[in-house]
Amino acid sequence: MKSIVLIVNFIMMSLFTVWFPSFAMVVFLVLVILIGMPHGALDLWILRKRFAISTFKTTVLFIAYLSLAIAVFLGFYWFSSFFFGIFLLYSAYHFGMDYYDSSVFQTKVYCYFLAFIIGLSIICLPALLHTQKICVLFSYLIGSEQAMLYAHFLQWAACCLLPVIGLGLFTLKKDCAQEVVIVLMAAFLTPPLAFLTVYFVGIHSCKYFAMLYEKIGYSSYRTFVKDLLPMTLLTYTFSITAYAFLPSTLDWQGAGFFLTIYMLASLTLPHLILVEVFKKKEVCYGDYLH
Repeated sequence: MKSIVLIVNFIMMSLFTVWFPSFAMVVFLVLVILIGMPHGALDLWILRKRFAISTFKTTVLFIAYLSLAIAVFLGFYWFSSFFFGIFLLYSAYHFGMDYYDSSVFQTKVYCYFLAFIIGLSIICLPALLHTQKICVLFSYLIGSEQAMLYAHFLQWAACCLLPVIGLGLFTLKKDCAQEVVIVLMAAFLTPPLAFLTVYFVGIHSCKYFAMLYEKIGYSSYRTFVKDLLPMTLLTYTFSITAYAFLPSTLDWQGAGFFLTIYMLASLTLPHLILVEVFKKKEVCYGDYLH
């Protein structure tokens, strides 16, 4: 049933993107703002609860977290092409790790590589059939010339990855392998914006929130949303401030895509660093945040 739902969602969003491209961008932006941006909103709350960190240390961590996010945003803005590449690589690692239990990596170190292969395939496969559309989306972020180079590089990387994707699939549990196959097929066939919407928001982010809700032991959705609000509202404030950095040449679609991806990139790095640092300190933390 889950596989059927995923396939239907990819098909429906693909049709919507083809028939109503402008509205499809609106759907993507709204969903990312509501579901994607709050991705790490509970990071500091979990740290304080899990490790009994004092208010002072929490404040210091908050300042460091925010400072790193701002530094990444400025780095992305000033050195967009370089930071975009780093963002794609880190995202590939993050996406691939979704499909493995944290305990696997203690005994099977090679699974890090296989997880990266799966994540990289998720990012690269859209460029095989939709190079021009990838160029358009990337041009909002790094300019047309660099966007073309990145799109063709992803296309080449996808061709190199095709023979080795199966190595990662054979190491996954059956339900995870089925999901990855559907995701990779969708990455290959569906329009990039449709794929990004369904995969990042509908699968990756929703799965993450569902895991948090269960692992932390919430019994009320209202309490869960209430705990998410402080950092989420701060993120929105950050986004409004970032509006000043918008290139004047972008239309509304480009401006919206620019802001959402830049904000996601800024928040992703401190979130992932926090996860990795504390996973080494206590494996259980990886189960909370990964």
